[in-house]
Amino acid sequence: MDNAAPWQTLLREALTLLALPIDEQIRLSGPGCAARDLINDFNHARRLACEEPTLSDDQRQALEAIARVVQGMAEPDVECFNTEALRRPVWQQLRELASDALHVFGWEKVPIEPFEESSPGVWSRPQSGAKPTGASRSAVISRSTPTRADVKEAVKSRVPPWVIVAGCLSVFIFLLLCGTAVGVWVYVLKNGYVFGPTRDRADPSFNAPPVSVNLGPPVGGVAVNGRLVEPQGGFSYVPPEGWMAHQLPGHKYRIVSGPMIGAGAPNINATDELFAGSLEEYVKANLAGLQRFMAEFRVLRQEDFQTSEGLSGVRVITEATLNGRRFRQTYFFFGNGNRKYVVACTTGREGGEELDPIFEASMKTFRLEQQ
Repeated sequence: MDNAAPWQTLLREALTLLALPIDEQIRLSGPGCAARDLINDFNHARRLACEEPTLSDDQRQALEAIARVVQGMAEPDVECFNTEALRRPVWQQLRELASDALHVFGWEKVPIEPFEESSPGVWSRPQSGAKPTGASRSAVISRSTPTRADVKEAVKSRVPPWVIVAGCLSVFIFLLLCGTAVGVWVYVLKNGYVFGPTRDRADPSFNAPPVSVNLGPPVGGVAVNGRLVEPQGGFSYVPPEGWMAHQLPGHKYRIVSGPMIGAGAPNINATDELFAGSLEEYVKANLAGLQRFMAEFRVLRQEDFQTSEGLSGVRVITEATLNGRRFRQTYFFFGNGNRKYVVACTTGREGGEELDPIFEASMKTFRLEQQ
């Protein structure tokens, strides 16, 4: 698969890591939380793969079987930096399903190289065929039975000290946010969606029927002309007037999409997670993760940000490339004790700066709701 598409490379690696025994999963997961990294890698790869029309029904069913198990996992199953969580029964079920999926895709033998620290704080896997520094061999999945994976010994990758000091890092959750935002933009571009207008408001919940879309499968949504409240997350904000909000399967909060601008539709995607460190540490860790995984990633501007109600945060404007598409993202970081919030505002790179005032005005309304 030297000429594999990017989604194939991501999915192949994610399935291979899911099928590994616990020791190899820990050794090859890189400098982060093994349990959450494995789950978030798969979720990101599956989302990109499911957009491909070439996937067979068997392949889609194999991925959905894994996704259903992931969605049913409890908090102890993905406890951050607790490798014993990988010994829970649900992880053995995931290993078997991932091994089956590799067989369905025809990827019985897939080499995985350990991470290397290419520069201080920046980790990446060597390109296929490259010889990993300090490594004598790499892990390989080899199916010997219909439901089990036979894995060769993997090389243990070195974990940098700052990862442990930082505490409960969930870098891949942030990458999932990034991939979701870009994926929605690419999906809308690919299918040519045009959302119709509606007068319904979304404060705090949607009561209007789904808005129809053109040139593609239906996507439920309503125009947001007021404050969008996420009770489960305890936050709210006012999206740009008339933008469409819809719930994607497997996502905790709703995504807000704007009208087509040029070749794509901008969108706003919010998420939260537990992180014991400071907001500054959280921003630094996530930017390091983005630099590691996003092609041509660069930070255009980073600055302090404050909402209209005085909530302090950080704004970071970036550019990057994913699957050959160039895009611009503005991230707004906020904190509430050990819970951190991040909102990703995504648009195309060309002319993307024209939306900066619109994204800023929307995030000026961000606030934490009383629980």
